[in-house]
Amino acid sequence: MIKEVTEALLSKPPAVVAGQFPNYQTEFPLLFAMILKPDYDQVILQKLIEQYEKMESGEQTRHQSSVEVGTVLVNTFVKGKVAQ
Repeated sequence: MIKEVTEALLSKPPAVVAGQFPNYQTEFPLLFAMILKPDYDQVILQKLIEQYEKMESGEQTRHQSSVEVGTVLVNTFVKGKVAQ
């Protein structure tokens, strides 16, 4: 889903892309709205998806995934702002 929408955004404006994927808009409204924004952080989204997949497969507990995601978010948003 993310790849399809991202590729479509390379050649079309967000309003047109939104019309192309009505099912995504209905099933995943928050995620879809985020992807349509030009400044969304693909790296963080990918990290969230990876951690979710690790939880689903049993490779990690929910707590372990939460700690890893929290660490990335703190390093990106908190420490990055404090350093400035």
